[in-house]
Amino acid sequence: MTHLVKLHRIADHSGKNSFLAVSALIDRNTPINLIVDTGATHTIIDADTLQSFVPEASYNPGVTPVRGVGGKQITTQEVTIPIFQMGECPLLQYVDVLAGKGYFDDIVGVQGLLGMDILGTYSKITFDLTDNVMILEA
Repeated sequence: MTHLVKLHRIADHSGKNSFLAVSALIDRNTPINLIVDTGATHTIIDADTLQSFVPEASYNPGVTPVRGVGGKQITTQEVTIPIFQMGECPLLQYVDVLAGKGYFDDIVGVQGLLGMDILGTYSKITFDLTDNVMILEA
């Protein structure tokens, strides 16, 4: 089965760099923007965003340090969110993501990044930059 997810570009503060992003819902009603990062092993969502909009999320004990390509390190905590959906993809329930603070401060309008823990559940990922869609095949 094939699912389409609309892509949009988000620029950093300098305006020199842009990122491909998707919109997702984390509680059926709250849209968030996630940078698509095929090099990231985990999906990370801003901790303040999760606490504000998903109070029923369950935080697991312990912390996980994460380092990005640029070397910036943040401490994250694994959290299970009850609802996650992007584009035409089926609704995912009880998804484990990492919650982190300060990682996305340099990019206005971004609340996280979409990593391979979710993307890797699909057998094929295609980026159609002409039509601005990510095509996910189950």
